[in-house]
Amino acid sequence: MQEVERHLGRFARDREIILYCTCPNEASAAQAAKLLMNNGFSRVRPLQGGLAAWIDAGYAVEDIPAASTELPALTPAPTP
Repeated sequence: MQEVERHLGRFARDREIILYCTCPNEASAAQAAKLLMNNGFSRVRPLQGGLAAWIDAGYAVEDIPAASTELPALTPAPTP
């Protein structure tokens, strides 16, 4: 959910968006789809069966390394 919120402005509104997750009953994907719909996206839905159904259907899956969640250190502003 946090990644979807963080990238909300980068999604194309003129394309279909299919979300998936590995949780039971596509719970996270459904929440993310609702978030997008509440923000004006109309062509969005969770993938029925989630990632497991995708794999079971024989479709390819590619591992992508997770992005670092560390925030850069803040540098204090100089004092006059």
